[in-house]
Amino acid sequence: DVGILLVQGLLSSVVDILHNFINSSSLNISWNPPFTLPETDITGYNISVTSIMFNISEFITDTYYVLTAPNNTDPCDEISITISGYNGAGNGEMTTISSLYFQTAPLVDF
Repeated sequence: DVGILLVQGLLSSVVDILHNFINSSSLNISWNPPFTLPETDITGYNISVTSIMFNISEFITDTYYVLTAPNNTDPCDEISITISGYNGAGNGEMTTISSLYFQTAPLVDF
C-alpha cells in the first residue's frame, strides 16, 4: 500500500482584504482565510493596528475586524494594519494595509 503524508506548515497570507469606513471613526476590515489542508483548522488571526498615537494588538477568530478610532485621534495620523493567520504551526505570513486615515471631525463645544 502507498500512503501520502501531508504536512501543514505555516499559513500563507490572508487574501482579498477589503476595508471600508462605516463612519468617520469606524473602519470595517474583512478578508478570506489562506489555504489550509483539509481538517487543519486556522485557530485565529493576529491583528496589529499601529499609528503614532496608538497601538492595538488583538487575537480574533473571525475573518473581519471593526476598528474604532480612539478618542482624540488626529485625522493626519496614518494607520497601518497587519493581519496574520495562526494555526498549530505558528503565525502565518503577515499582510499589511497602510496609508489609512480616520476622517474624524473636531469636537465643538456649544
